[in-house]
Amino acid sequence: MATLNQIAYSILSSVKPHLSDDEDLRIEQVIYDVNVQRSVLIRRDANKHLNLNPTIIQDLGCVEMELADSAECCDFTSDCKVLRTKELVPVPLELYDKILITRVGPIDKGNKQYNFVSYERAIFSGNGAFSKNTIYAYYMNNRIYLKSKLNELPFIKYINIRGVFEDPTEASNFKDCDDNPCFSNDSQYPIAAWMESEILEKLIDRYLKIQMQVPRDLGNDAKSQVTDGN
Repeated sequence: MATLNQIAYSILSSVKPHLSDDEDLRIEQVIYDVNVQRSVLIRRDANKHLNLNPTIIQDLGCVEMELADSAECCDFTSDCKVLRTKELVPVPLELYDKILITRVGPIDKGNKQYNFVSYERAIFSGNGAFSKNTIYAYYMNNRIYLKSKLNELPFIKYINIRGVFEDPTEASNFKDCDDNPCFSNDSQYPIAAWMESEILEKLIDRYLKIQMQVPRDLGNDAKSQVTDGN
């Protein structure tokens, strides 16, 4: 699979020969547009309830936790304990009916994951006879929170989060358990093979159409050649 840099520079190299000396398409803009187009394609298919391609899912490795401030827990009963991720997590892709967080659980992926629910459901979860020992996870204010009545909850130092994120590059702020960044522009880009070719085609076509609409300084005199017909 290609890296983000490979995709972006491939697009740029295809378009650059058609740009005038005065026009400047920056690699940062291409990278931004690649990420946006990826989100559009994934959202389009996911909203049709098609299975997620495993290649689009990112793993945030070992995510550090901290006790949540009491002001953030006012909707919960006093005997509940709440943890949250110490750092902001990348914004998950949002569908019609859910966000694309695919796993919140212990670092050991062989262990059962936590019960991921909406914040509204988390308020009322864990009060039943069969759920009082359950750890609930929810997303709010760009963090993942854990809620449970279990006494051991405050001692959870790290969790694992997997999902499909709007901007894959934000995963570079997280590290795996070997202290390696979870993403770089030179690592495998989380995209299906068919999406890569569609993004290349769409963005090259878009940039070239924009180029055709840009007025040219044909006289090389820094004056626009567009006239008002007079």
